[in-house]
Amino acid sequence: MPPSEAGLSDTKQIPPPLWLLAELTYRCPLHCVFCYNPLNYAAIQNELTTAEWIKVMREARELGAAQLGFSGGEPLMRDDLEELVDEAHRLGFYTNLITSGVGLNEKRIQALKTAGLDHIQLSFQDSTQEMNDFLSSTKTFELKKRVAALIKQYDYPMV
Repeated sequence: MPPSEAGLSDTKQIPPPLWLLAELTYRCPLHCVFCYNPLNYAAIQNELTTAEWIKVMREARELGAAQLGFSGGEPLMRDDLEELVDEAHRLGFYTNLITSGVGLNEKRIQALKTAGLDHIQLSFQDSTQEMNDFLSSTKTFELKKRVAALIKQYDYPMV
């Protein structure tokens, strides 16, 4: 929408977005007490399709977005994540996977590398096993440590 239609004067310009955060799904294997997902997230079935996300990515690039974060829920629960990363890479985005690490194994990380993923952000709920596992209501701390080593093995920048 042109600035004049958005209620702004023609002299004021809305700067282009630089970052697109694609929350691909509400599905998540964790049950964090602080999660912002809806409490009934398991019942929500209206995720965007692969084609719809590709349309969103193309529109975001046309607006000027340069970075794309894949998030959720847990984005690794999407079977089409590699396809979305591939398209984002083709469009010229700098891509970031924001993940709990649950579901990231050697086969999947290799496929993401091949698709062109640039960066991985691995979420720990706490720096101690006891609090991490308590806050996520899962026993994932040791898994996250193994995933962190796998991320580094594949030479990804990691936060």
